[in-house]
Amino acid sequence: MLDGETTVTDLTIKDFYYNSTDNTGYAFRFRSGAKVTSRSPYIMNVTVITQGTSITTPTASSTFGVNAQETNPRGITFNNDGTKMFIVGTTGADVNEYTLSTGFDLSSTVTFVDSFSVGAKESGPTAVKFNTDGTKMFITGVSSSNVHEYALSTGFDVSTASFTQTLVTTVDNDNFGLDFSADGTKMYITGGAYTTDDKTDQYTLSTAWDISTASYDSVSLDHSSQDSTPGDILFNDDGTKFYMLGSSGHTISEYTLSTAYQLSSASFSTETYIVTQSHNGMT
Repeated sequence: MLDGETTVTDLTIKDFYYNSTDNTGYAFRFRSGAKVTSRSPYIMNVTVITQGTSITTPTASSTFGVNAQETNPRGITFNNDGTKMFIVGTTGADVNEYTLSTGFDLSSTVTFVDSFSVGAKESGPTAVKFNTDGTKMFITGVSSSNVHEYALSTGFDVSTASFTQTLVTTVDNDNFGLDFSADGTKMYITGGAYTTDDKTDQYTLSTAWDISTASYDSVSLDHSSQDSTPGDILFNDDGTKFYMLGSSGHTISEYTLSTAYQLSSASFSTETYIVTQSHNGMT
């Protein structure tokens, strides 16, 4: 991604993005909104030696509108079997709960159930996560840039939620993404649009799923080479893959971790899928 006064010179490109559906591709591109002036040349002595890996741009198989509840959705998550979906956004400052007649299938019957306001603690929520059984809910956002914990007397039922505690986070000043390890002993927070620290920061919880026991590991993963506005984040089931949704380049960047859930062992993968529309959350 090129931006500003950039010149590409004396470079050998071994691989590049290729879309097999329309036979187009690029090895690098200018950032959206970048201005090209009369300075020349921008690209000198550059050689492409392979065609690259064929990548078919993913398309949404189904969509569901949540505008009636939230006009600026930012974070999304599901319960374990996908029959409940939760949306947060910076307009409504609440967690919106939906049921799905078929798990993880937005083309099935999706019904709005209830909403729970988190505005007293976070007026600009960007991420929502639950513990394994849904009896704890965690919120972060761009207003307080802290992590807030809620207890649910009935798992994955936001109507039973009540505020428990807040973790004041000082590593970054604009929280967008939030995730946990499968056992709840690691927590990850990503800075977003207005931060000077485009990284995901790693924390250890000495008591699983209890943010009062969180401490910063002095470990972070820098995303600035992939996207200047890192947003939502997600791990695979065993913690050996990590994904970052970038709001600036509209890409999902994949990282491989040689040690599960340890960001210091992460390396950027060659696979970066271009998202065709502006998206803020993934799950």
